[in-house]
Amino acid sequence: MADTPYQSAAAIRAAVTDLEDEGLFPDALIQSLVAEFEEVAEEYRGVAFTTRSVTAEYHVCIGGPVRLYHPKLRSVSSVAVTYSPAGSATTLVSSQYTVDNENGIVVYGFPSGATTAVSYVHGFDSPPNVIIRACRQYVRACAKSDVSGVSRDVVAQSSDGFYTRYSTPDRSMGRPTGYVEVDRLLNSAPQYRTPLVA
Repeated sequence: MADTPYQSAAAIRAAVTDLEDEGLFPDALIQSLVAEFEEVAEEYRGVAFTTRSVTAEYHVCIGGPVRLYHPKLRSVSSVAVTYSPAGSATTLVSSQYTVDNENGIVVYGFPSGATTAVSYVHGFDSPPNVIIRACRQYVRACAKSDVSGVSRDVVAQSSDGFYTRYSTPDRSMGRPTGYVEVDRLLNSAPQYRTPLVA
């Protein structure tokens, strides 16, 4: 299953008239900024806002179920277990394990010290409206800053003291992008990240 971008370049242009000039804002630029925003949004909120396919390896420290790196599990296509460093992988059949889709957990008695490779599809059917809007705002802000040379939102200014303060990225302070409106929208989306999914 191919990953679907949050927004196509055409959809961004239709919604953001500032980016209509294809000479200044070519499709390749818009598409790269959409992909960049997807990485930021998914890392910050801890979930894929579109469907994504992945094969990931997990080292089982404590026997039992395995929590996958991604919540909102849609399907598991393969689970293979290697019981020792020198051993060969054993592929489980689907009747041997169960899946907690919402929390992204494969339930099976994985032994301590085993290595497990899981192929699966995860994420939302499509991005929520708040994420689509945040994506458009991010693409607009970044694309226009590349042209204008003004890279950040001004959050404080004093003309007498020649003081200007710009918003900068700081995830720990709720500013994953440093763009005020984009960060407001991202912070209004659900948080899926847990201490177990680093």
